[in-house]
Amino acid sequence: MKKVVLYFLVILLACPVPAQIRATKNISRQAKGYAQNIISDQSQKEPLKSSLLGVMAINLKGDTLAWYNAEQKLIPASTMKTITTGLAIMELGPDYRYPTQIGHSGEIKDGILMGDLYIIGHGDPTIGSKDSIATNVNALFTQWFQFLSDAGIKKINGLVIGDGRWLDGSAEHPDWGWEDLGTYYGAGGNGLCFYRNIVDINVTPGLEVGDSIKMNICYPKTPWIHYIQNCQTDKKGSGNHLSLYNSDLSYHAEMRGTLAKEHYPHKMECSNKFGALTCAYYFCEYLRNNGIESEGFCQADGYGRVSNAYVPNQDGQTIKEIKCNIPISKNLQEQDSLEILGTTWSPELVKIARMTNYRSDNFFAETLMRTLGKVKRGHADYKTCQKYYKDAFAEMGLDTRKGIVVSDGSGLSRKNYIAPEFFCRFLKAMYESPVAEAYLSTLASPGKPHYTNRLKGEPETVRQRIFLKSGSMNGVRCFSGFIKPTSHREEDTIIFSIMTNNCTASDWSVYHLIDEMIAAIAFEN
Repeated sequence: MKKVVLYFLVILLACPVPAQIRATKNISRQAKGYAQNIISDQSQKEPLKSSLLGVMAINLKGDTLAWYNAEQKLIPASTMKTITTGLAIMELGPDYRYPTQIGHSGEIKDGILMGDLYIIGHGDPTIGSKDSIATNVNALFTQWFQFLSDAGIKKINGLVIGDGRWLDGSAEHPDWGWEDLGTYYGAGGNGLCFYRNIVDINVTPGLEVGDSIKMNICYPKTPWIHYIQNCQTDKKGSGNHLSLYNSDLSYHAEMRGTLAKEHYPHKMECSNKFGALTCAYYFCEYLRNNGIESEGFCQADGYGRVSNAYVPNQDGQTIKEIKCNIPISKNLQEQDSLEILGTTWSPELVKIARMTNYRSDNFFAETLMRTLGKVKRGHADYKTCQKYYKDAFAEMGLDTRKGIVVSDGSGLSRKNYIAPEFFCRFLKAMYESPVAEAYLSTLASPGKPHYTNRLKGEPETVRQRIFLKSGSMNGVRCFSGFIKPTSHREEDTIIFSIMTNNCTASDWSVYHLIDEMIAAIAFEN
């Protein structure tokens, strides 16, 4: 027996063990170079071995703590939002607020507005939303109503116009896919929105496979849209594979796909392409319920196009078309020529940025990007915004000749490309900026809401030092952020970026490896 044991010992000693694995197993977490060893080790294991991986970690002193393929440009997914929110806070200021104005054309005679009432949006993404930071929609409408009362308006011989022209250009990025455009995270917008330009739809499967599903529009009501369903009930366990197909070029929307039998009922959050029209509709109804009649409502979008005009029926749920868009557009007045009755204001930008990063809200992020283009360059179209980002990076001293290609502000586009090395340079510049404290407050920590499962096995003393943003889409898992030092010396603060692309393994297996890397980097300070 002793000879057999001795034989296997000789065989084991003769087999070479990779140096990286030996080092990883023998080194303690507190030892210098631990993070680099862990990352090198994990990069040689599946699922990362057959994927694209980029990692960089530095401290404020400029020391490189970990590096793996860090100059490779990769798809960032929602970690792109760390750049958009950072630029917004830096360039517009943490206390920036979006105004929304109530104005009118024509004259007021004997309590009658002989013209149109305008809800003039300037990009506030929180109007009508249920977010804790937003003004309740009834409270907001009460303020707008008071502006009319103060002006003595008791009737409107004209339309209520939802005016979204301030954010000019396309409401959605042209790179976004059809499978995204009908979802809540594919909702675009212009200068005036409502309920984050989302529509809640209840879908209920049939009793048998092959049966049609039932579809009910919950909130907000959009009675000008003709919804149809072209979908079927599928076998139990097949899941939800429904998608809404819609466009701002048509008043038709179609639900396609399949829904498993056990989903009963299921609420879907889909995109609403007519946010300004929805806002005008609900305010028109509010005015009518409070004694102020009008001829109806319509919207103007980011291209200056005016929608068909509608008047609510007495039931408040249905509408009828009263005009086509051509004669209305001829009478549409420029915003600066309108008589302004009053202004309401959004929450502070830092609160919007925090919600953007915590919830990974694409709609908020795109609004921030297009606001930057509008405020800083005069236009909100995506080409102008992309050029502005490049100029802003240059003003921050960041070389853009390598490391970044910007497409949109949220990361939904697969034409964004950023290297971990650029992420670290940008985050370092933000940490050293006058708005560092405000910016850091927009990032969440593992174990907190939205990141409850991150670094679950690590002690709270580690998790509470980490502030990060995640990004995920098909094949993409990324994290970027900061790690506060145990030494309490600012120069020991760590900045990191971990990016994986083309990784088709399960979320758990990928996140488990990334969590190990983040924890290892945290022990470097």
